[in-house]
Amino acid sequence: MSAPKIPVPVTMTDVFGWLNELEESHLHSATRQLIERMNVCVTAQDFENAWKIQDEILKFLRNSLDAAESTEILTCCGRAAFLMCDETQATKLLKNAVYADNVRSHKRAVASWMLGSILWLFPYPHMHDAIISWQESIDIFNLLSKQRTTSESNAKWYKQHIVAMEESLSQVVAAGGIPPTRALGETRPHYPAVPLLDPVHPGPKLPSSGPRSADKRHRVRSFPVFGVIPAGNLANVAAPSESMEVDEVILDEARHRIVSLKRGVNTVNLADGRGCFVLKVSGTSMNKAEPEPIENGDYVLLRIQKTAENGDIVAAEIVGLDDRATLKRYSVENGKIVLMPESRDPAFQNPILVRREFTTLDDDFHIRGIALAVLKRIEA
Repeated sequence: MSAPKIPVPVTMTDVFGWLNELEESHLHSATRQLIERMNVCVTAQDFENAWKIQDEILKFLRNSLDAAESTEILTCCGRAAFLMCDETQATKLLKNAVYADNVRSHKRAVASWMLGSILWLFPYPHMHDAIISWQESIDIFNLLSKQRTTSESNAKWYKQHIVAMEESLSQVVAAGGIPPTRALGETRPHYPAVPLLDPVHPGPKLPSSGPRSADKRHRVRSFPVFGVIPAGNLANVAAPSESMEVDEVILDEARHRIVSLKRGVNTVNLADGRGCFVLKVSGTSMNKAEPEPIENGDYVLLRIQKTAENGDIVAAEIVGLDDRATLKRYSVENGKIVLMPESRDPAFQNPILVRREFTTLDDDFHIRGIALAVLKRIEA
């Protein structure tokens, strides 16, 4: 009997399912129960309680002497943070998961692939870090497949999965326009463990220019498609096999095309059920934004999120300065939050400096969402 074919591309969800594929879970009973409760809250979109439970789970890291358990805790929490729209927190947790274990273990390989999947969503130059993280995962699996202590069946499992992972990496590199190099397999990511109490880990700045997406037809992937249901009788609904995709929407009785604001990503994925909203743009402070200008009268599709990564375009509320959401490029520089306009208008050339240090407990500054796409009116 032939082994089942591993789907390509290998997704973060696929790899998370491999976490305890060849070995038992290292979680203690109390930790496992908390993680199960957190996942239930995430599925129900009860994010407030899910975050509270995650805070309790992470306290166990201080007392855990088992590196494999620490990696598993951080990986589970990283996945939950991603599903709750917080890619910055997810990245931070998975970086710590990768380096929680000093040996090149199975769980570390899983965390490394998941980390790469999230880094790929961020603007350039995070794509390079994503590729290196994916390659690290492949290299660990390759090493494990050759160890004398690895059983024949487990070695076969690793080899089959390596083939799918390498094919996935090849596909995504080709789609992103980044040529593979010899250094890809020789270079290792250098991610020092990020302090878990630090809510923001500033990344590299965005380049000032890049390819425009104005002539491309992008898409929003939305409601899941669950297959076929007979018209006469009820049928069981299985897992979704695909998602409905649209490349135009109607707003103000006018057709609008969709343009992604993520470099190298032409499909905005809303099929995971994470909360989104749309704002109409008023003003010219972002009419020179990359990779797509955001003009007065455009609409912007945003995902509800309280934190941001350097380079994200955010809807931010500044209490005492402007209670309305302001759309700007977000970064942290020298301990200060910077909201930067990107405009041809001379009136919008200066950055807004919010405060010296970022803390989620402050009441004067709030991130309301991360811009995913701009909706451009199609002229009749």
